[in-house]
Amino acid sequence: MKSAVIIVLYNPSVEEVLENIRSYCNEIDAIYFVDNTSTANERFNNVDGVKYMPMYNNLGLCKGLNIGCREAIKDGFDILITMNMDTFCPKGTIKSLISAVENNPEKAYGTNIKLIYRDSKGKRIFSEEAKFPEKNEEICWTIMSGNAFSSKCFNAVGGFDESLFIDNLDRDFSFRLRRAGFPIVRLGKIFIFQEFGNMTTFNIGIKKLHIANLSPFRYYYIFRNEYYLRKKYKADYNIYKVDLYKYIFSILFFEKDKIKK
Repeated sequence: MKSAVIIVLYNPSVEEVLENIRSYCNEIDAIYFVDNTSTANERFNNVDGVKYMPMYNNLGLCKGLNIGCREAIKDGFDILITMNMDTFCPKGTIKSLISAVENNPEKAYGTNIKLIYRDSKGKRIFSEEAKFPEKNEEICWTIMSGNAFSSKCFNAVGGFDESLFIDNLDRDFSFRLRRAGFPIVRLGKIFIFQEFGNMTTFNIGIKKLHIANLSPFRYYYIFRNEYYLRKKYKADYNIYKVDLYKYIFSILFFEKDKIKK
């Protein structure tokens, strides 16, 4: 089975994106870049194994993923792995995801997550704080980055809901996969490094709080899409609900631009 990674770009840090894909490009057959930035970046055209598709407009994450996935399927790829542009993979992560789909294309697969922070100079810090279960575990949803599934899964659910634009697309996609009869399995011991917003941490006693420091734009879509999905799926969505109060708490007590947010 042929495998492809699909990444949607938006105003990317070119060097970091290239560093990220170098962490797994030897384990994948092809990489599809769908660039939602207003101007094309010709450097991506010269990367081996990359199909670069500039959109010259911000079409949203969901539409970008649909374009990339459908293009990969049209090109004959059987295994699709959606990835964020700021995701870094330890060696063997992508290979494990591909192997899992090959063994059972009737399931989708996700990974565990370790966080990426930024120091005062903006340099990335790869956290080692998380500990994971060693066994594979069936879960109700997985984040979009590091999500591996067959072209059959994608076609069965019709791709991503483009009305979401950005945020909560992973919960929605996972919900529809499971409803269509495709379980989701998180692979034990396998993980990605992922950056969420401009994350900082605060220690309160023995508890560590992770503060995302998202933009007002992102907070708008988090709340908008959460209410949209609750209305769309009603009681069936209960186990997927986002705790919106944690964001209000974070904004009020730890973040800047409180009024805008």
